[in-house]
Amino acid sequence: MVVAVRAKNAVNVPLRYLDHTIGRTDRDGIAHGLVALLPGERARFVLDTSAPEHRYLRPQNPVLQLSAPDRDDVVLLDQPFIVDAPKKPAPLRGPDLPVHF
Repeated sequence: MVVAVRAKNAVNVPLRYLDHTIGRTDRDGIAHGLVALLPGERARFVLDTSAPEHRYLRPQNPVLQLSAPDRDDVVLLDQPFIVDAPKKPAPLRGPDLPVHF
């Protein structure tokens, strides 16, 4: 079975199954991997955001679950991310002084 994942805002995030990387998201957040499952077998996939460059992605390390269909198929999983980067501080202003003309 082919598992395809659409992960908005996730670039270069590993797709893991049974503690093995089976794919990695591209610049559009798309990843795919091939797994052998029996019909009806449950499977858990993790988008591994543990690397420092993914620290602002939310949710962290989401788990995607599915039950294998009765035949070989392509299964699409969707996991959007939000980027929760810290806000940049406002620029410092100087003291308010009277203006002389």
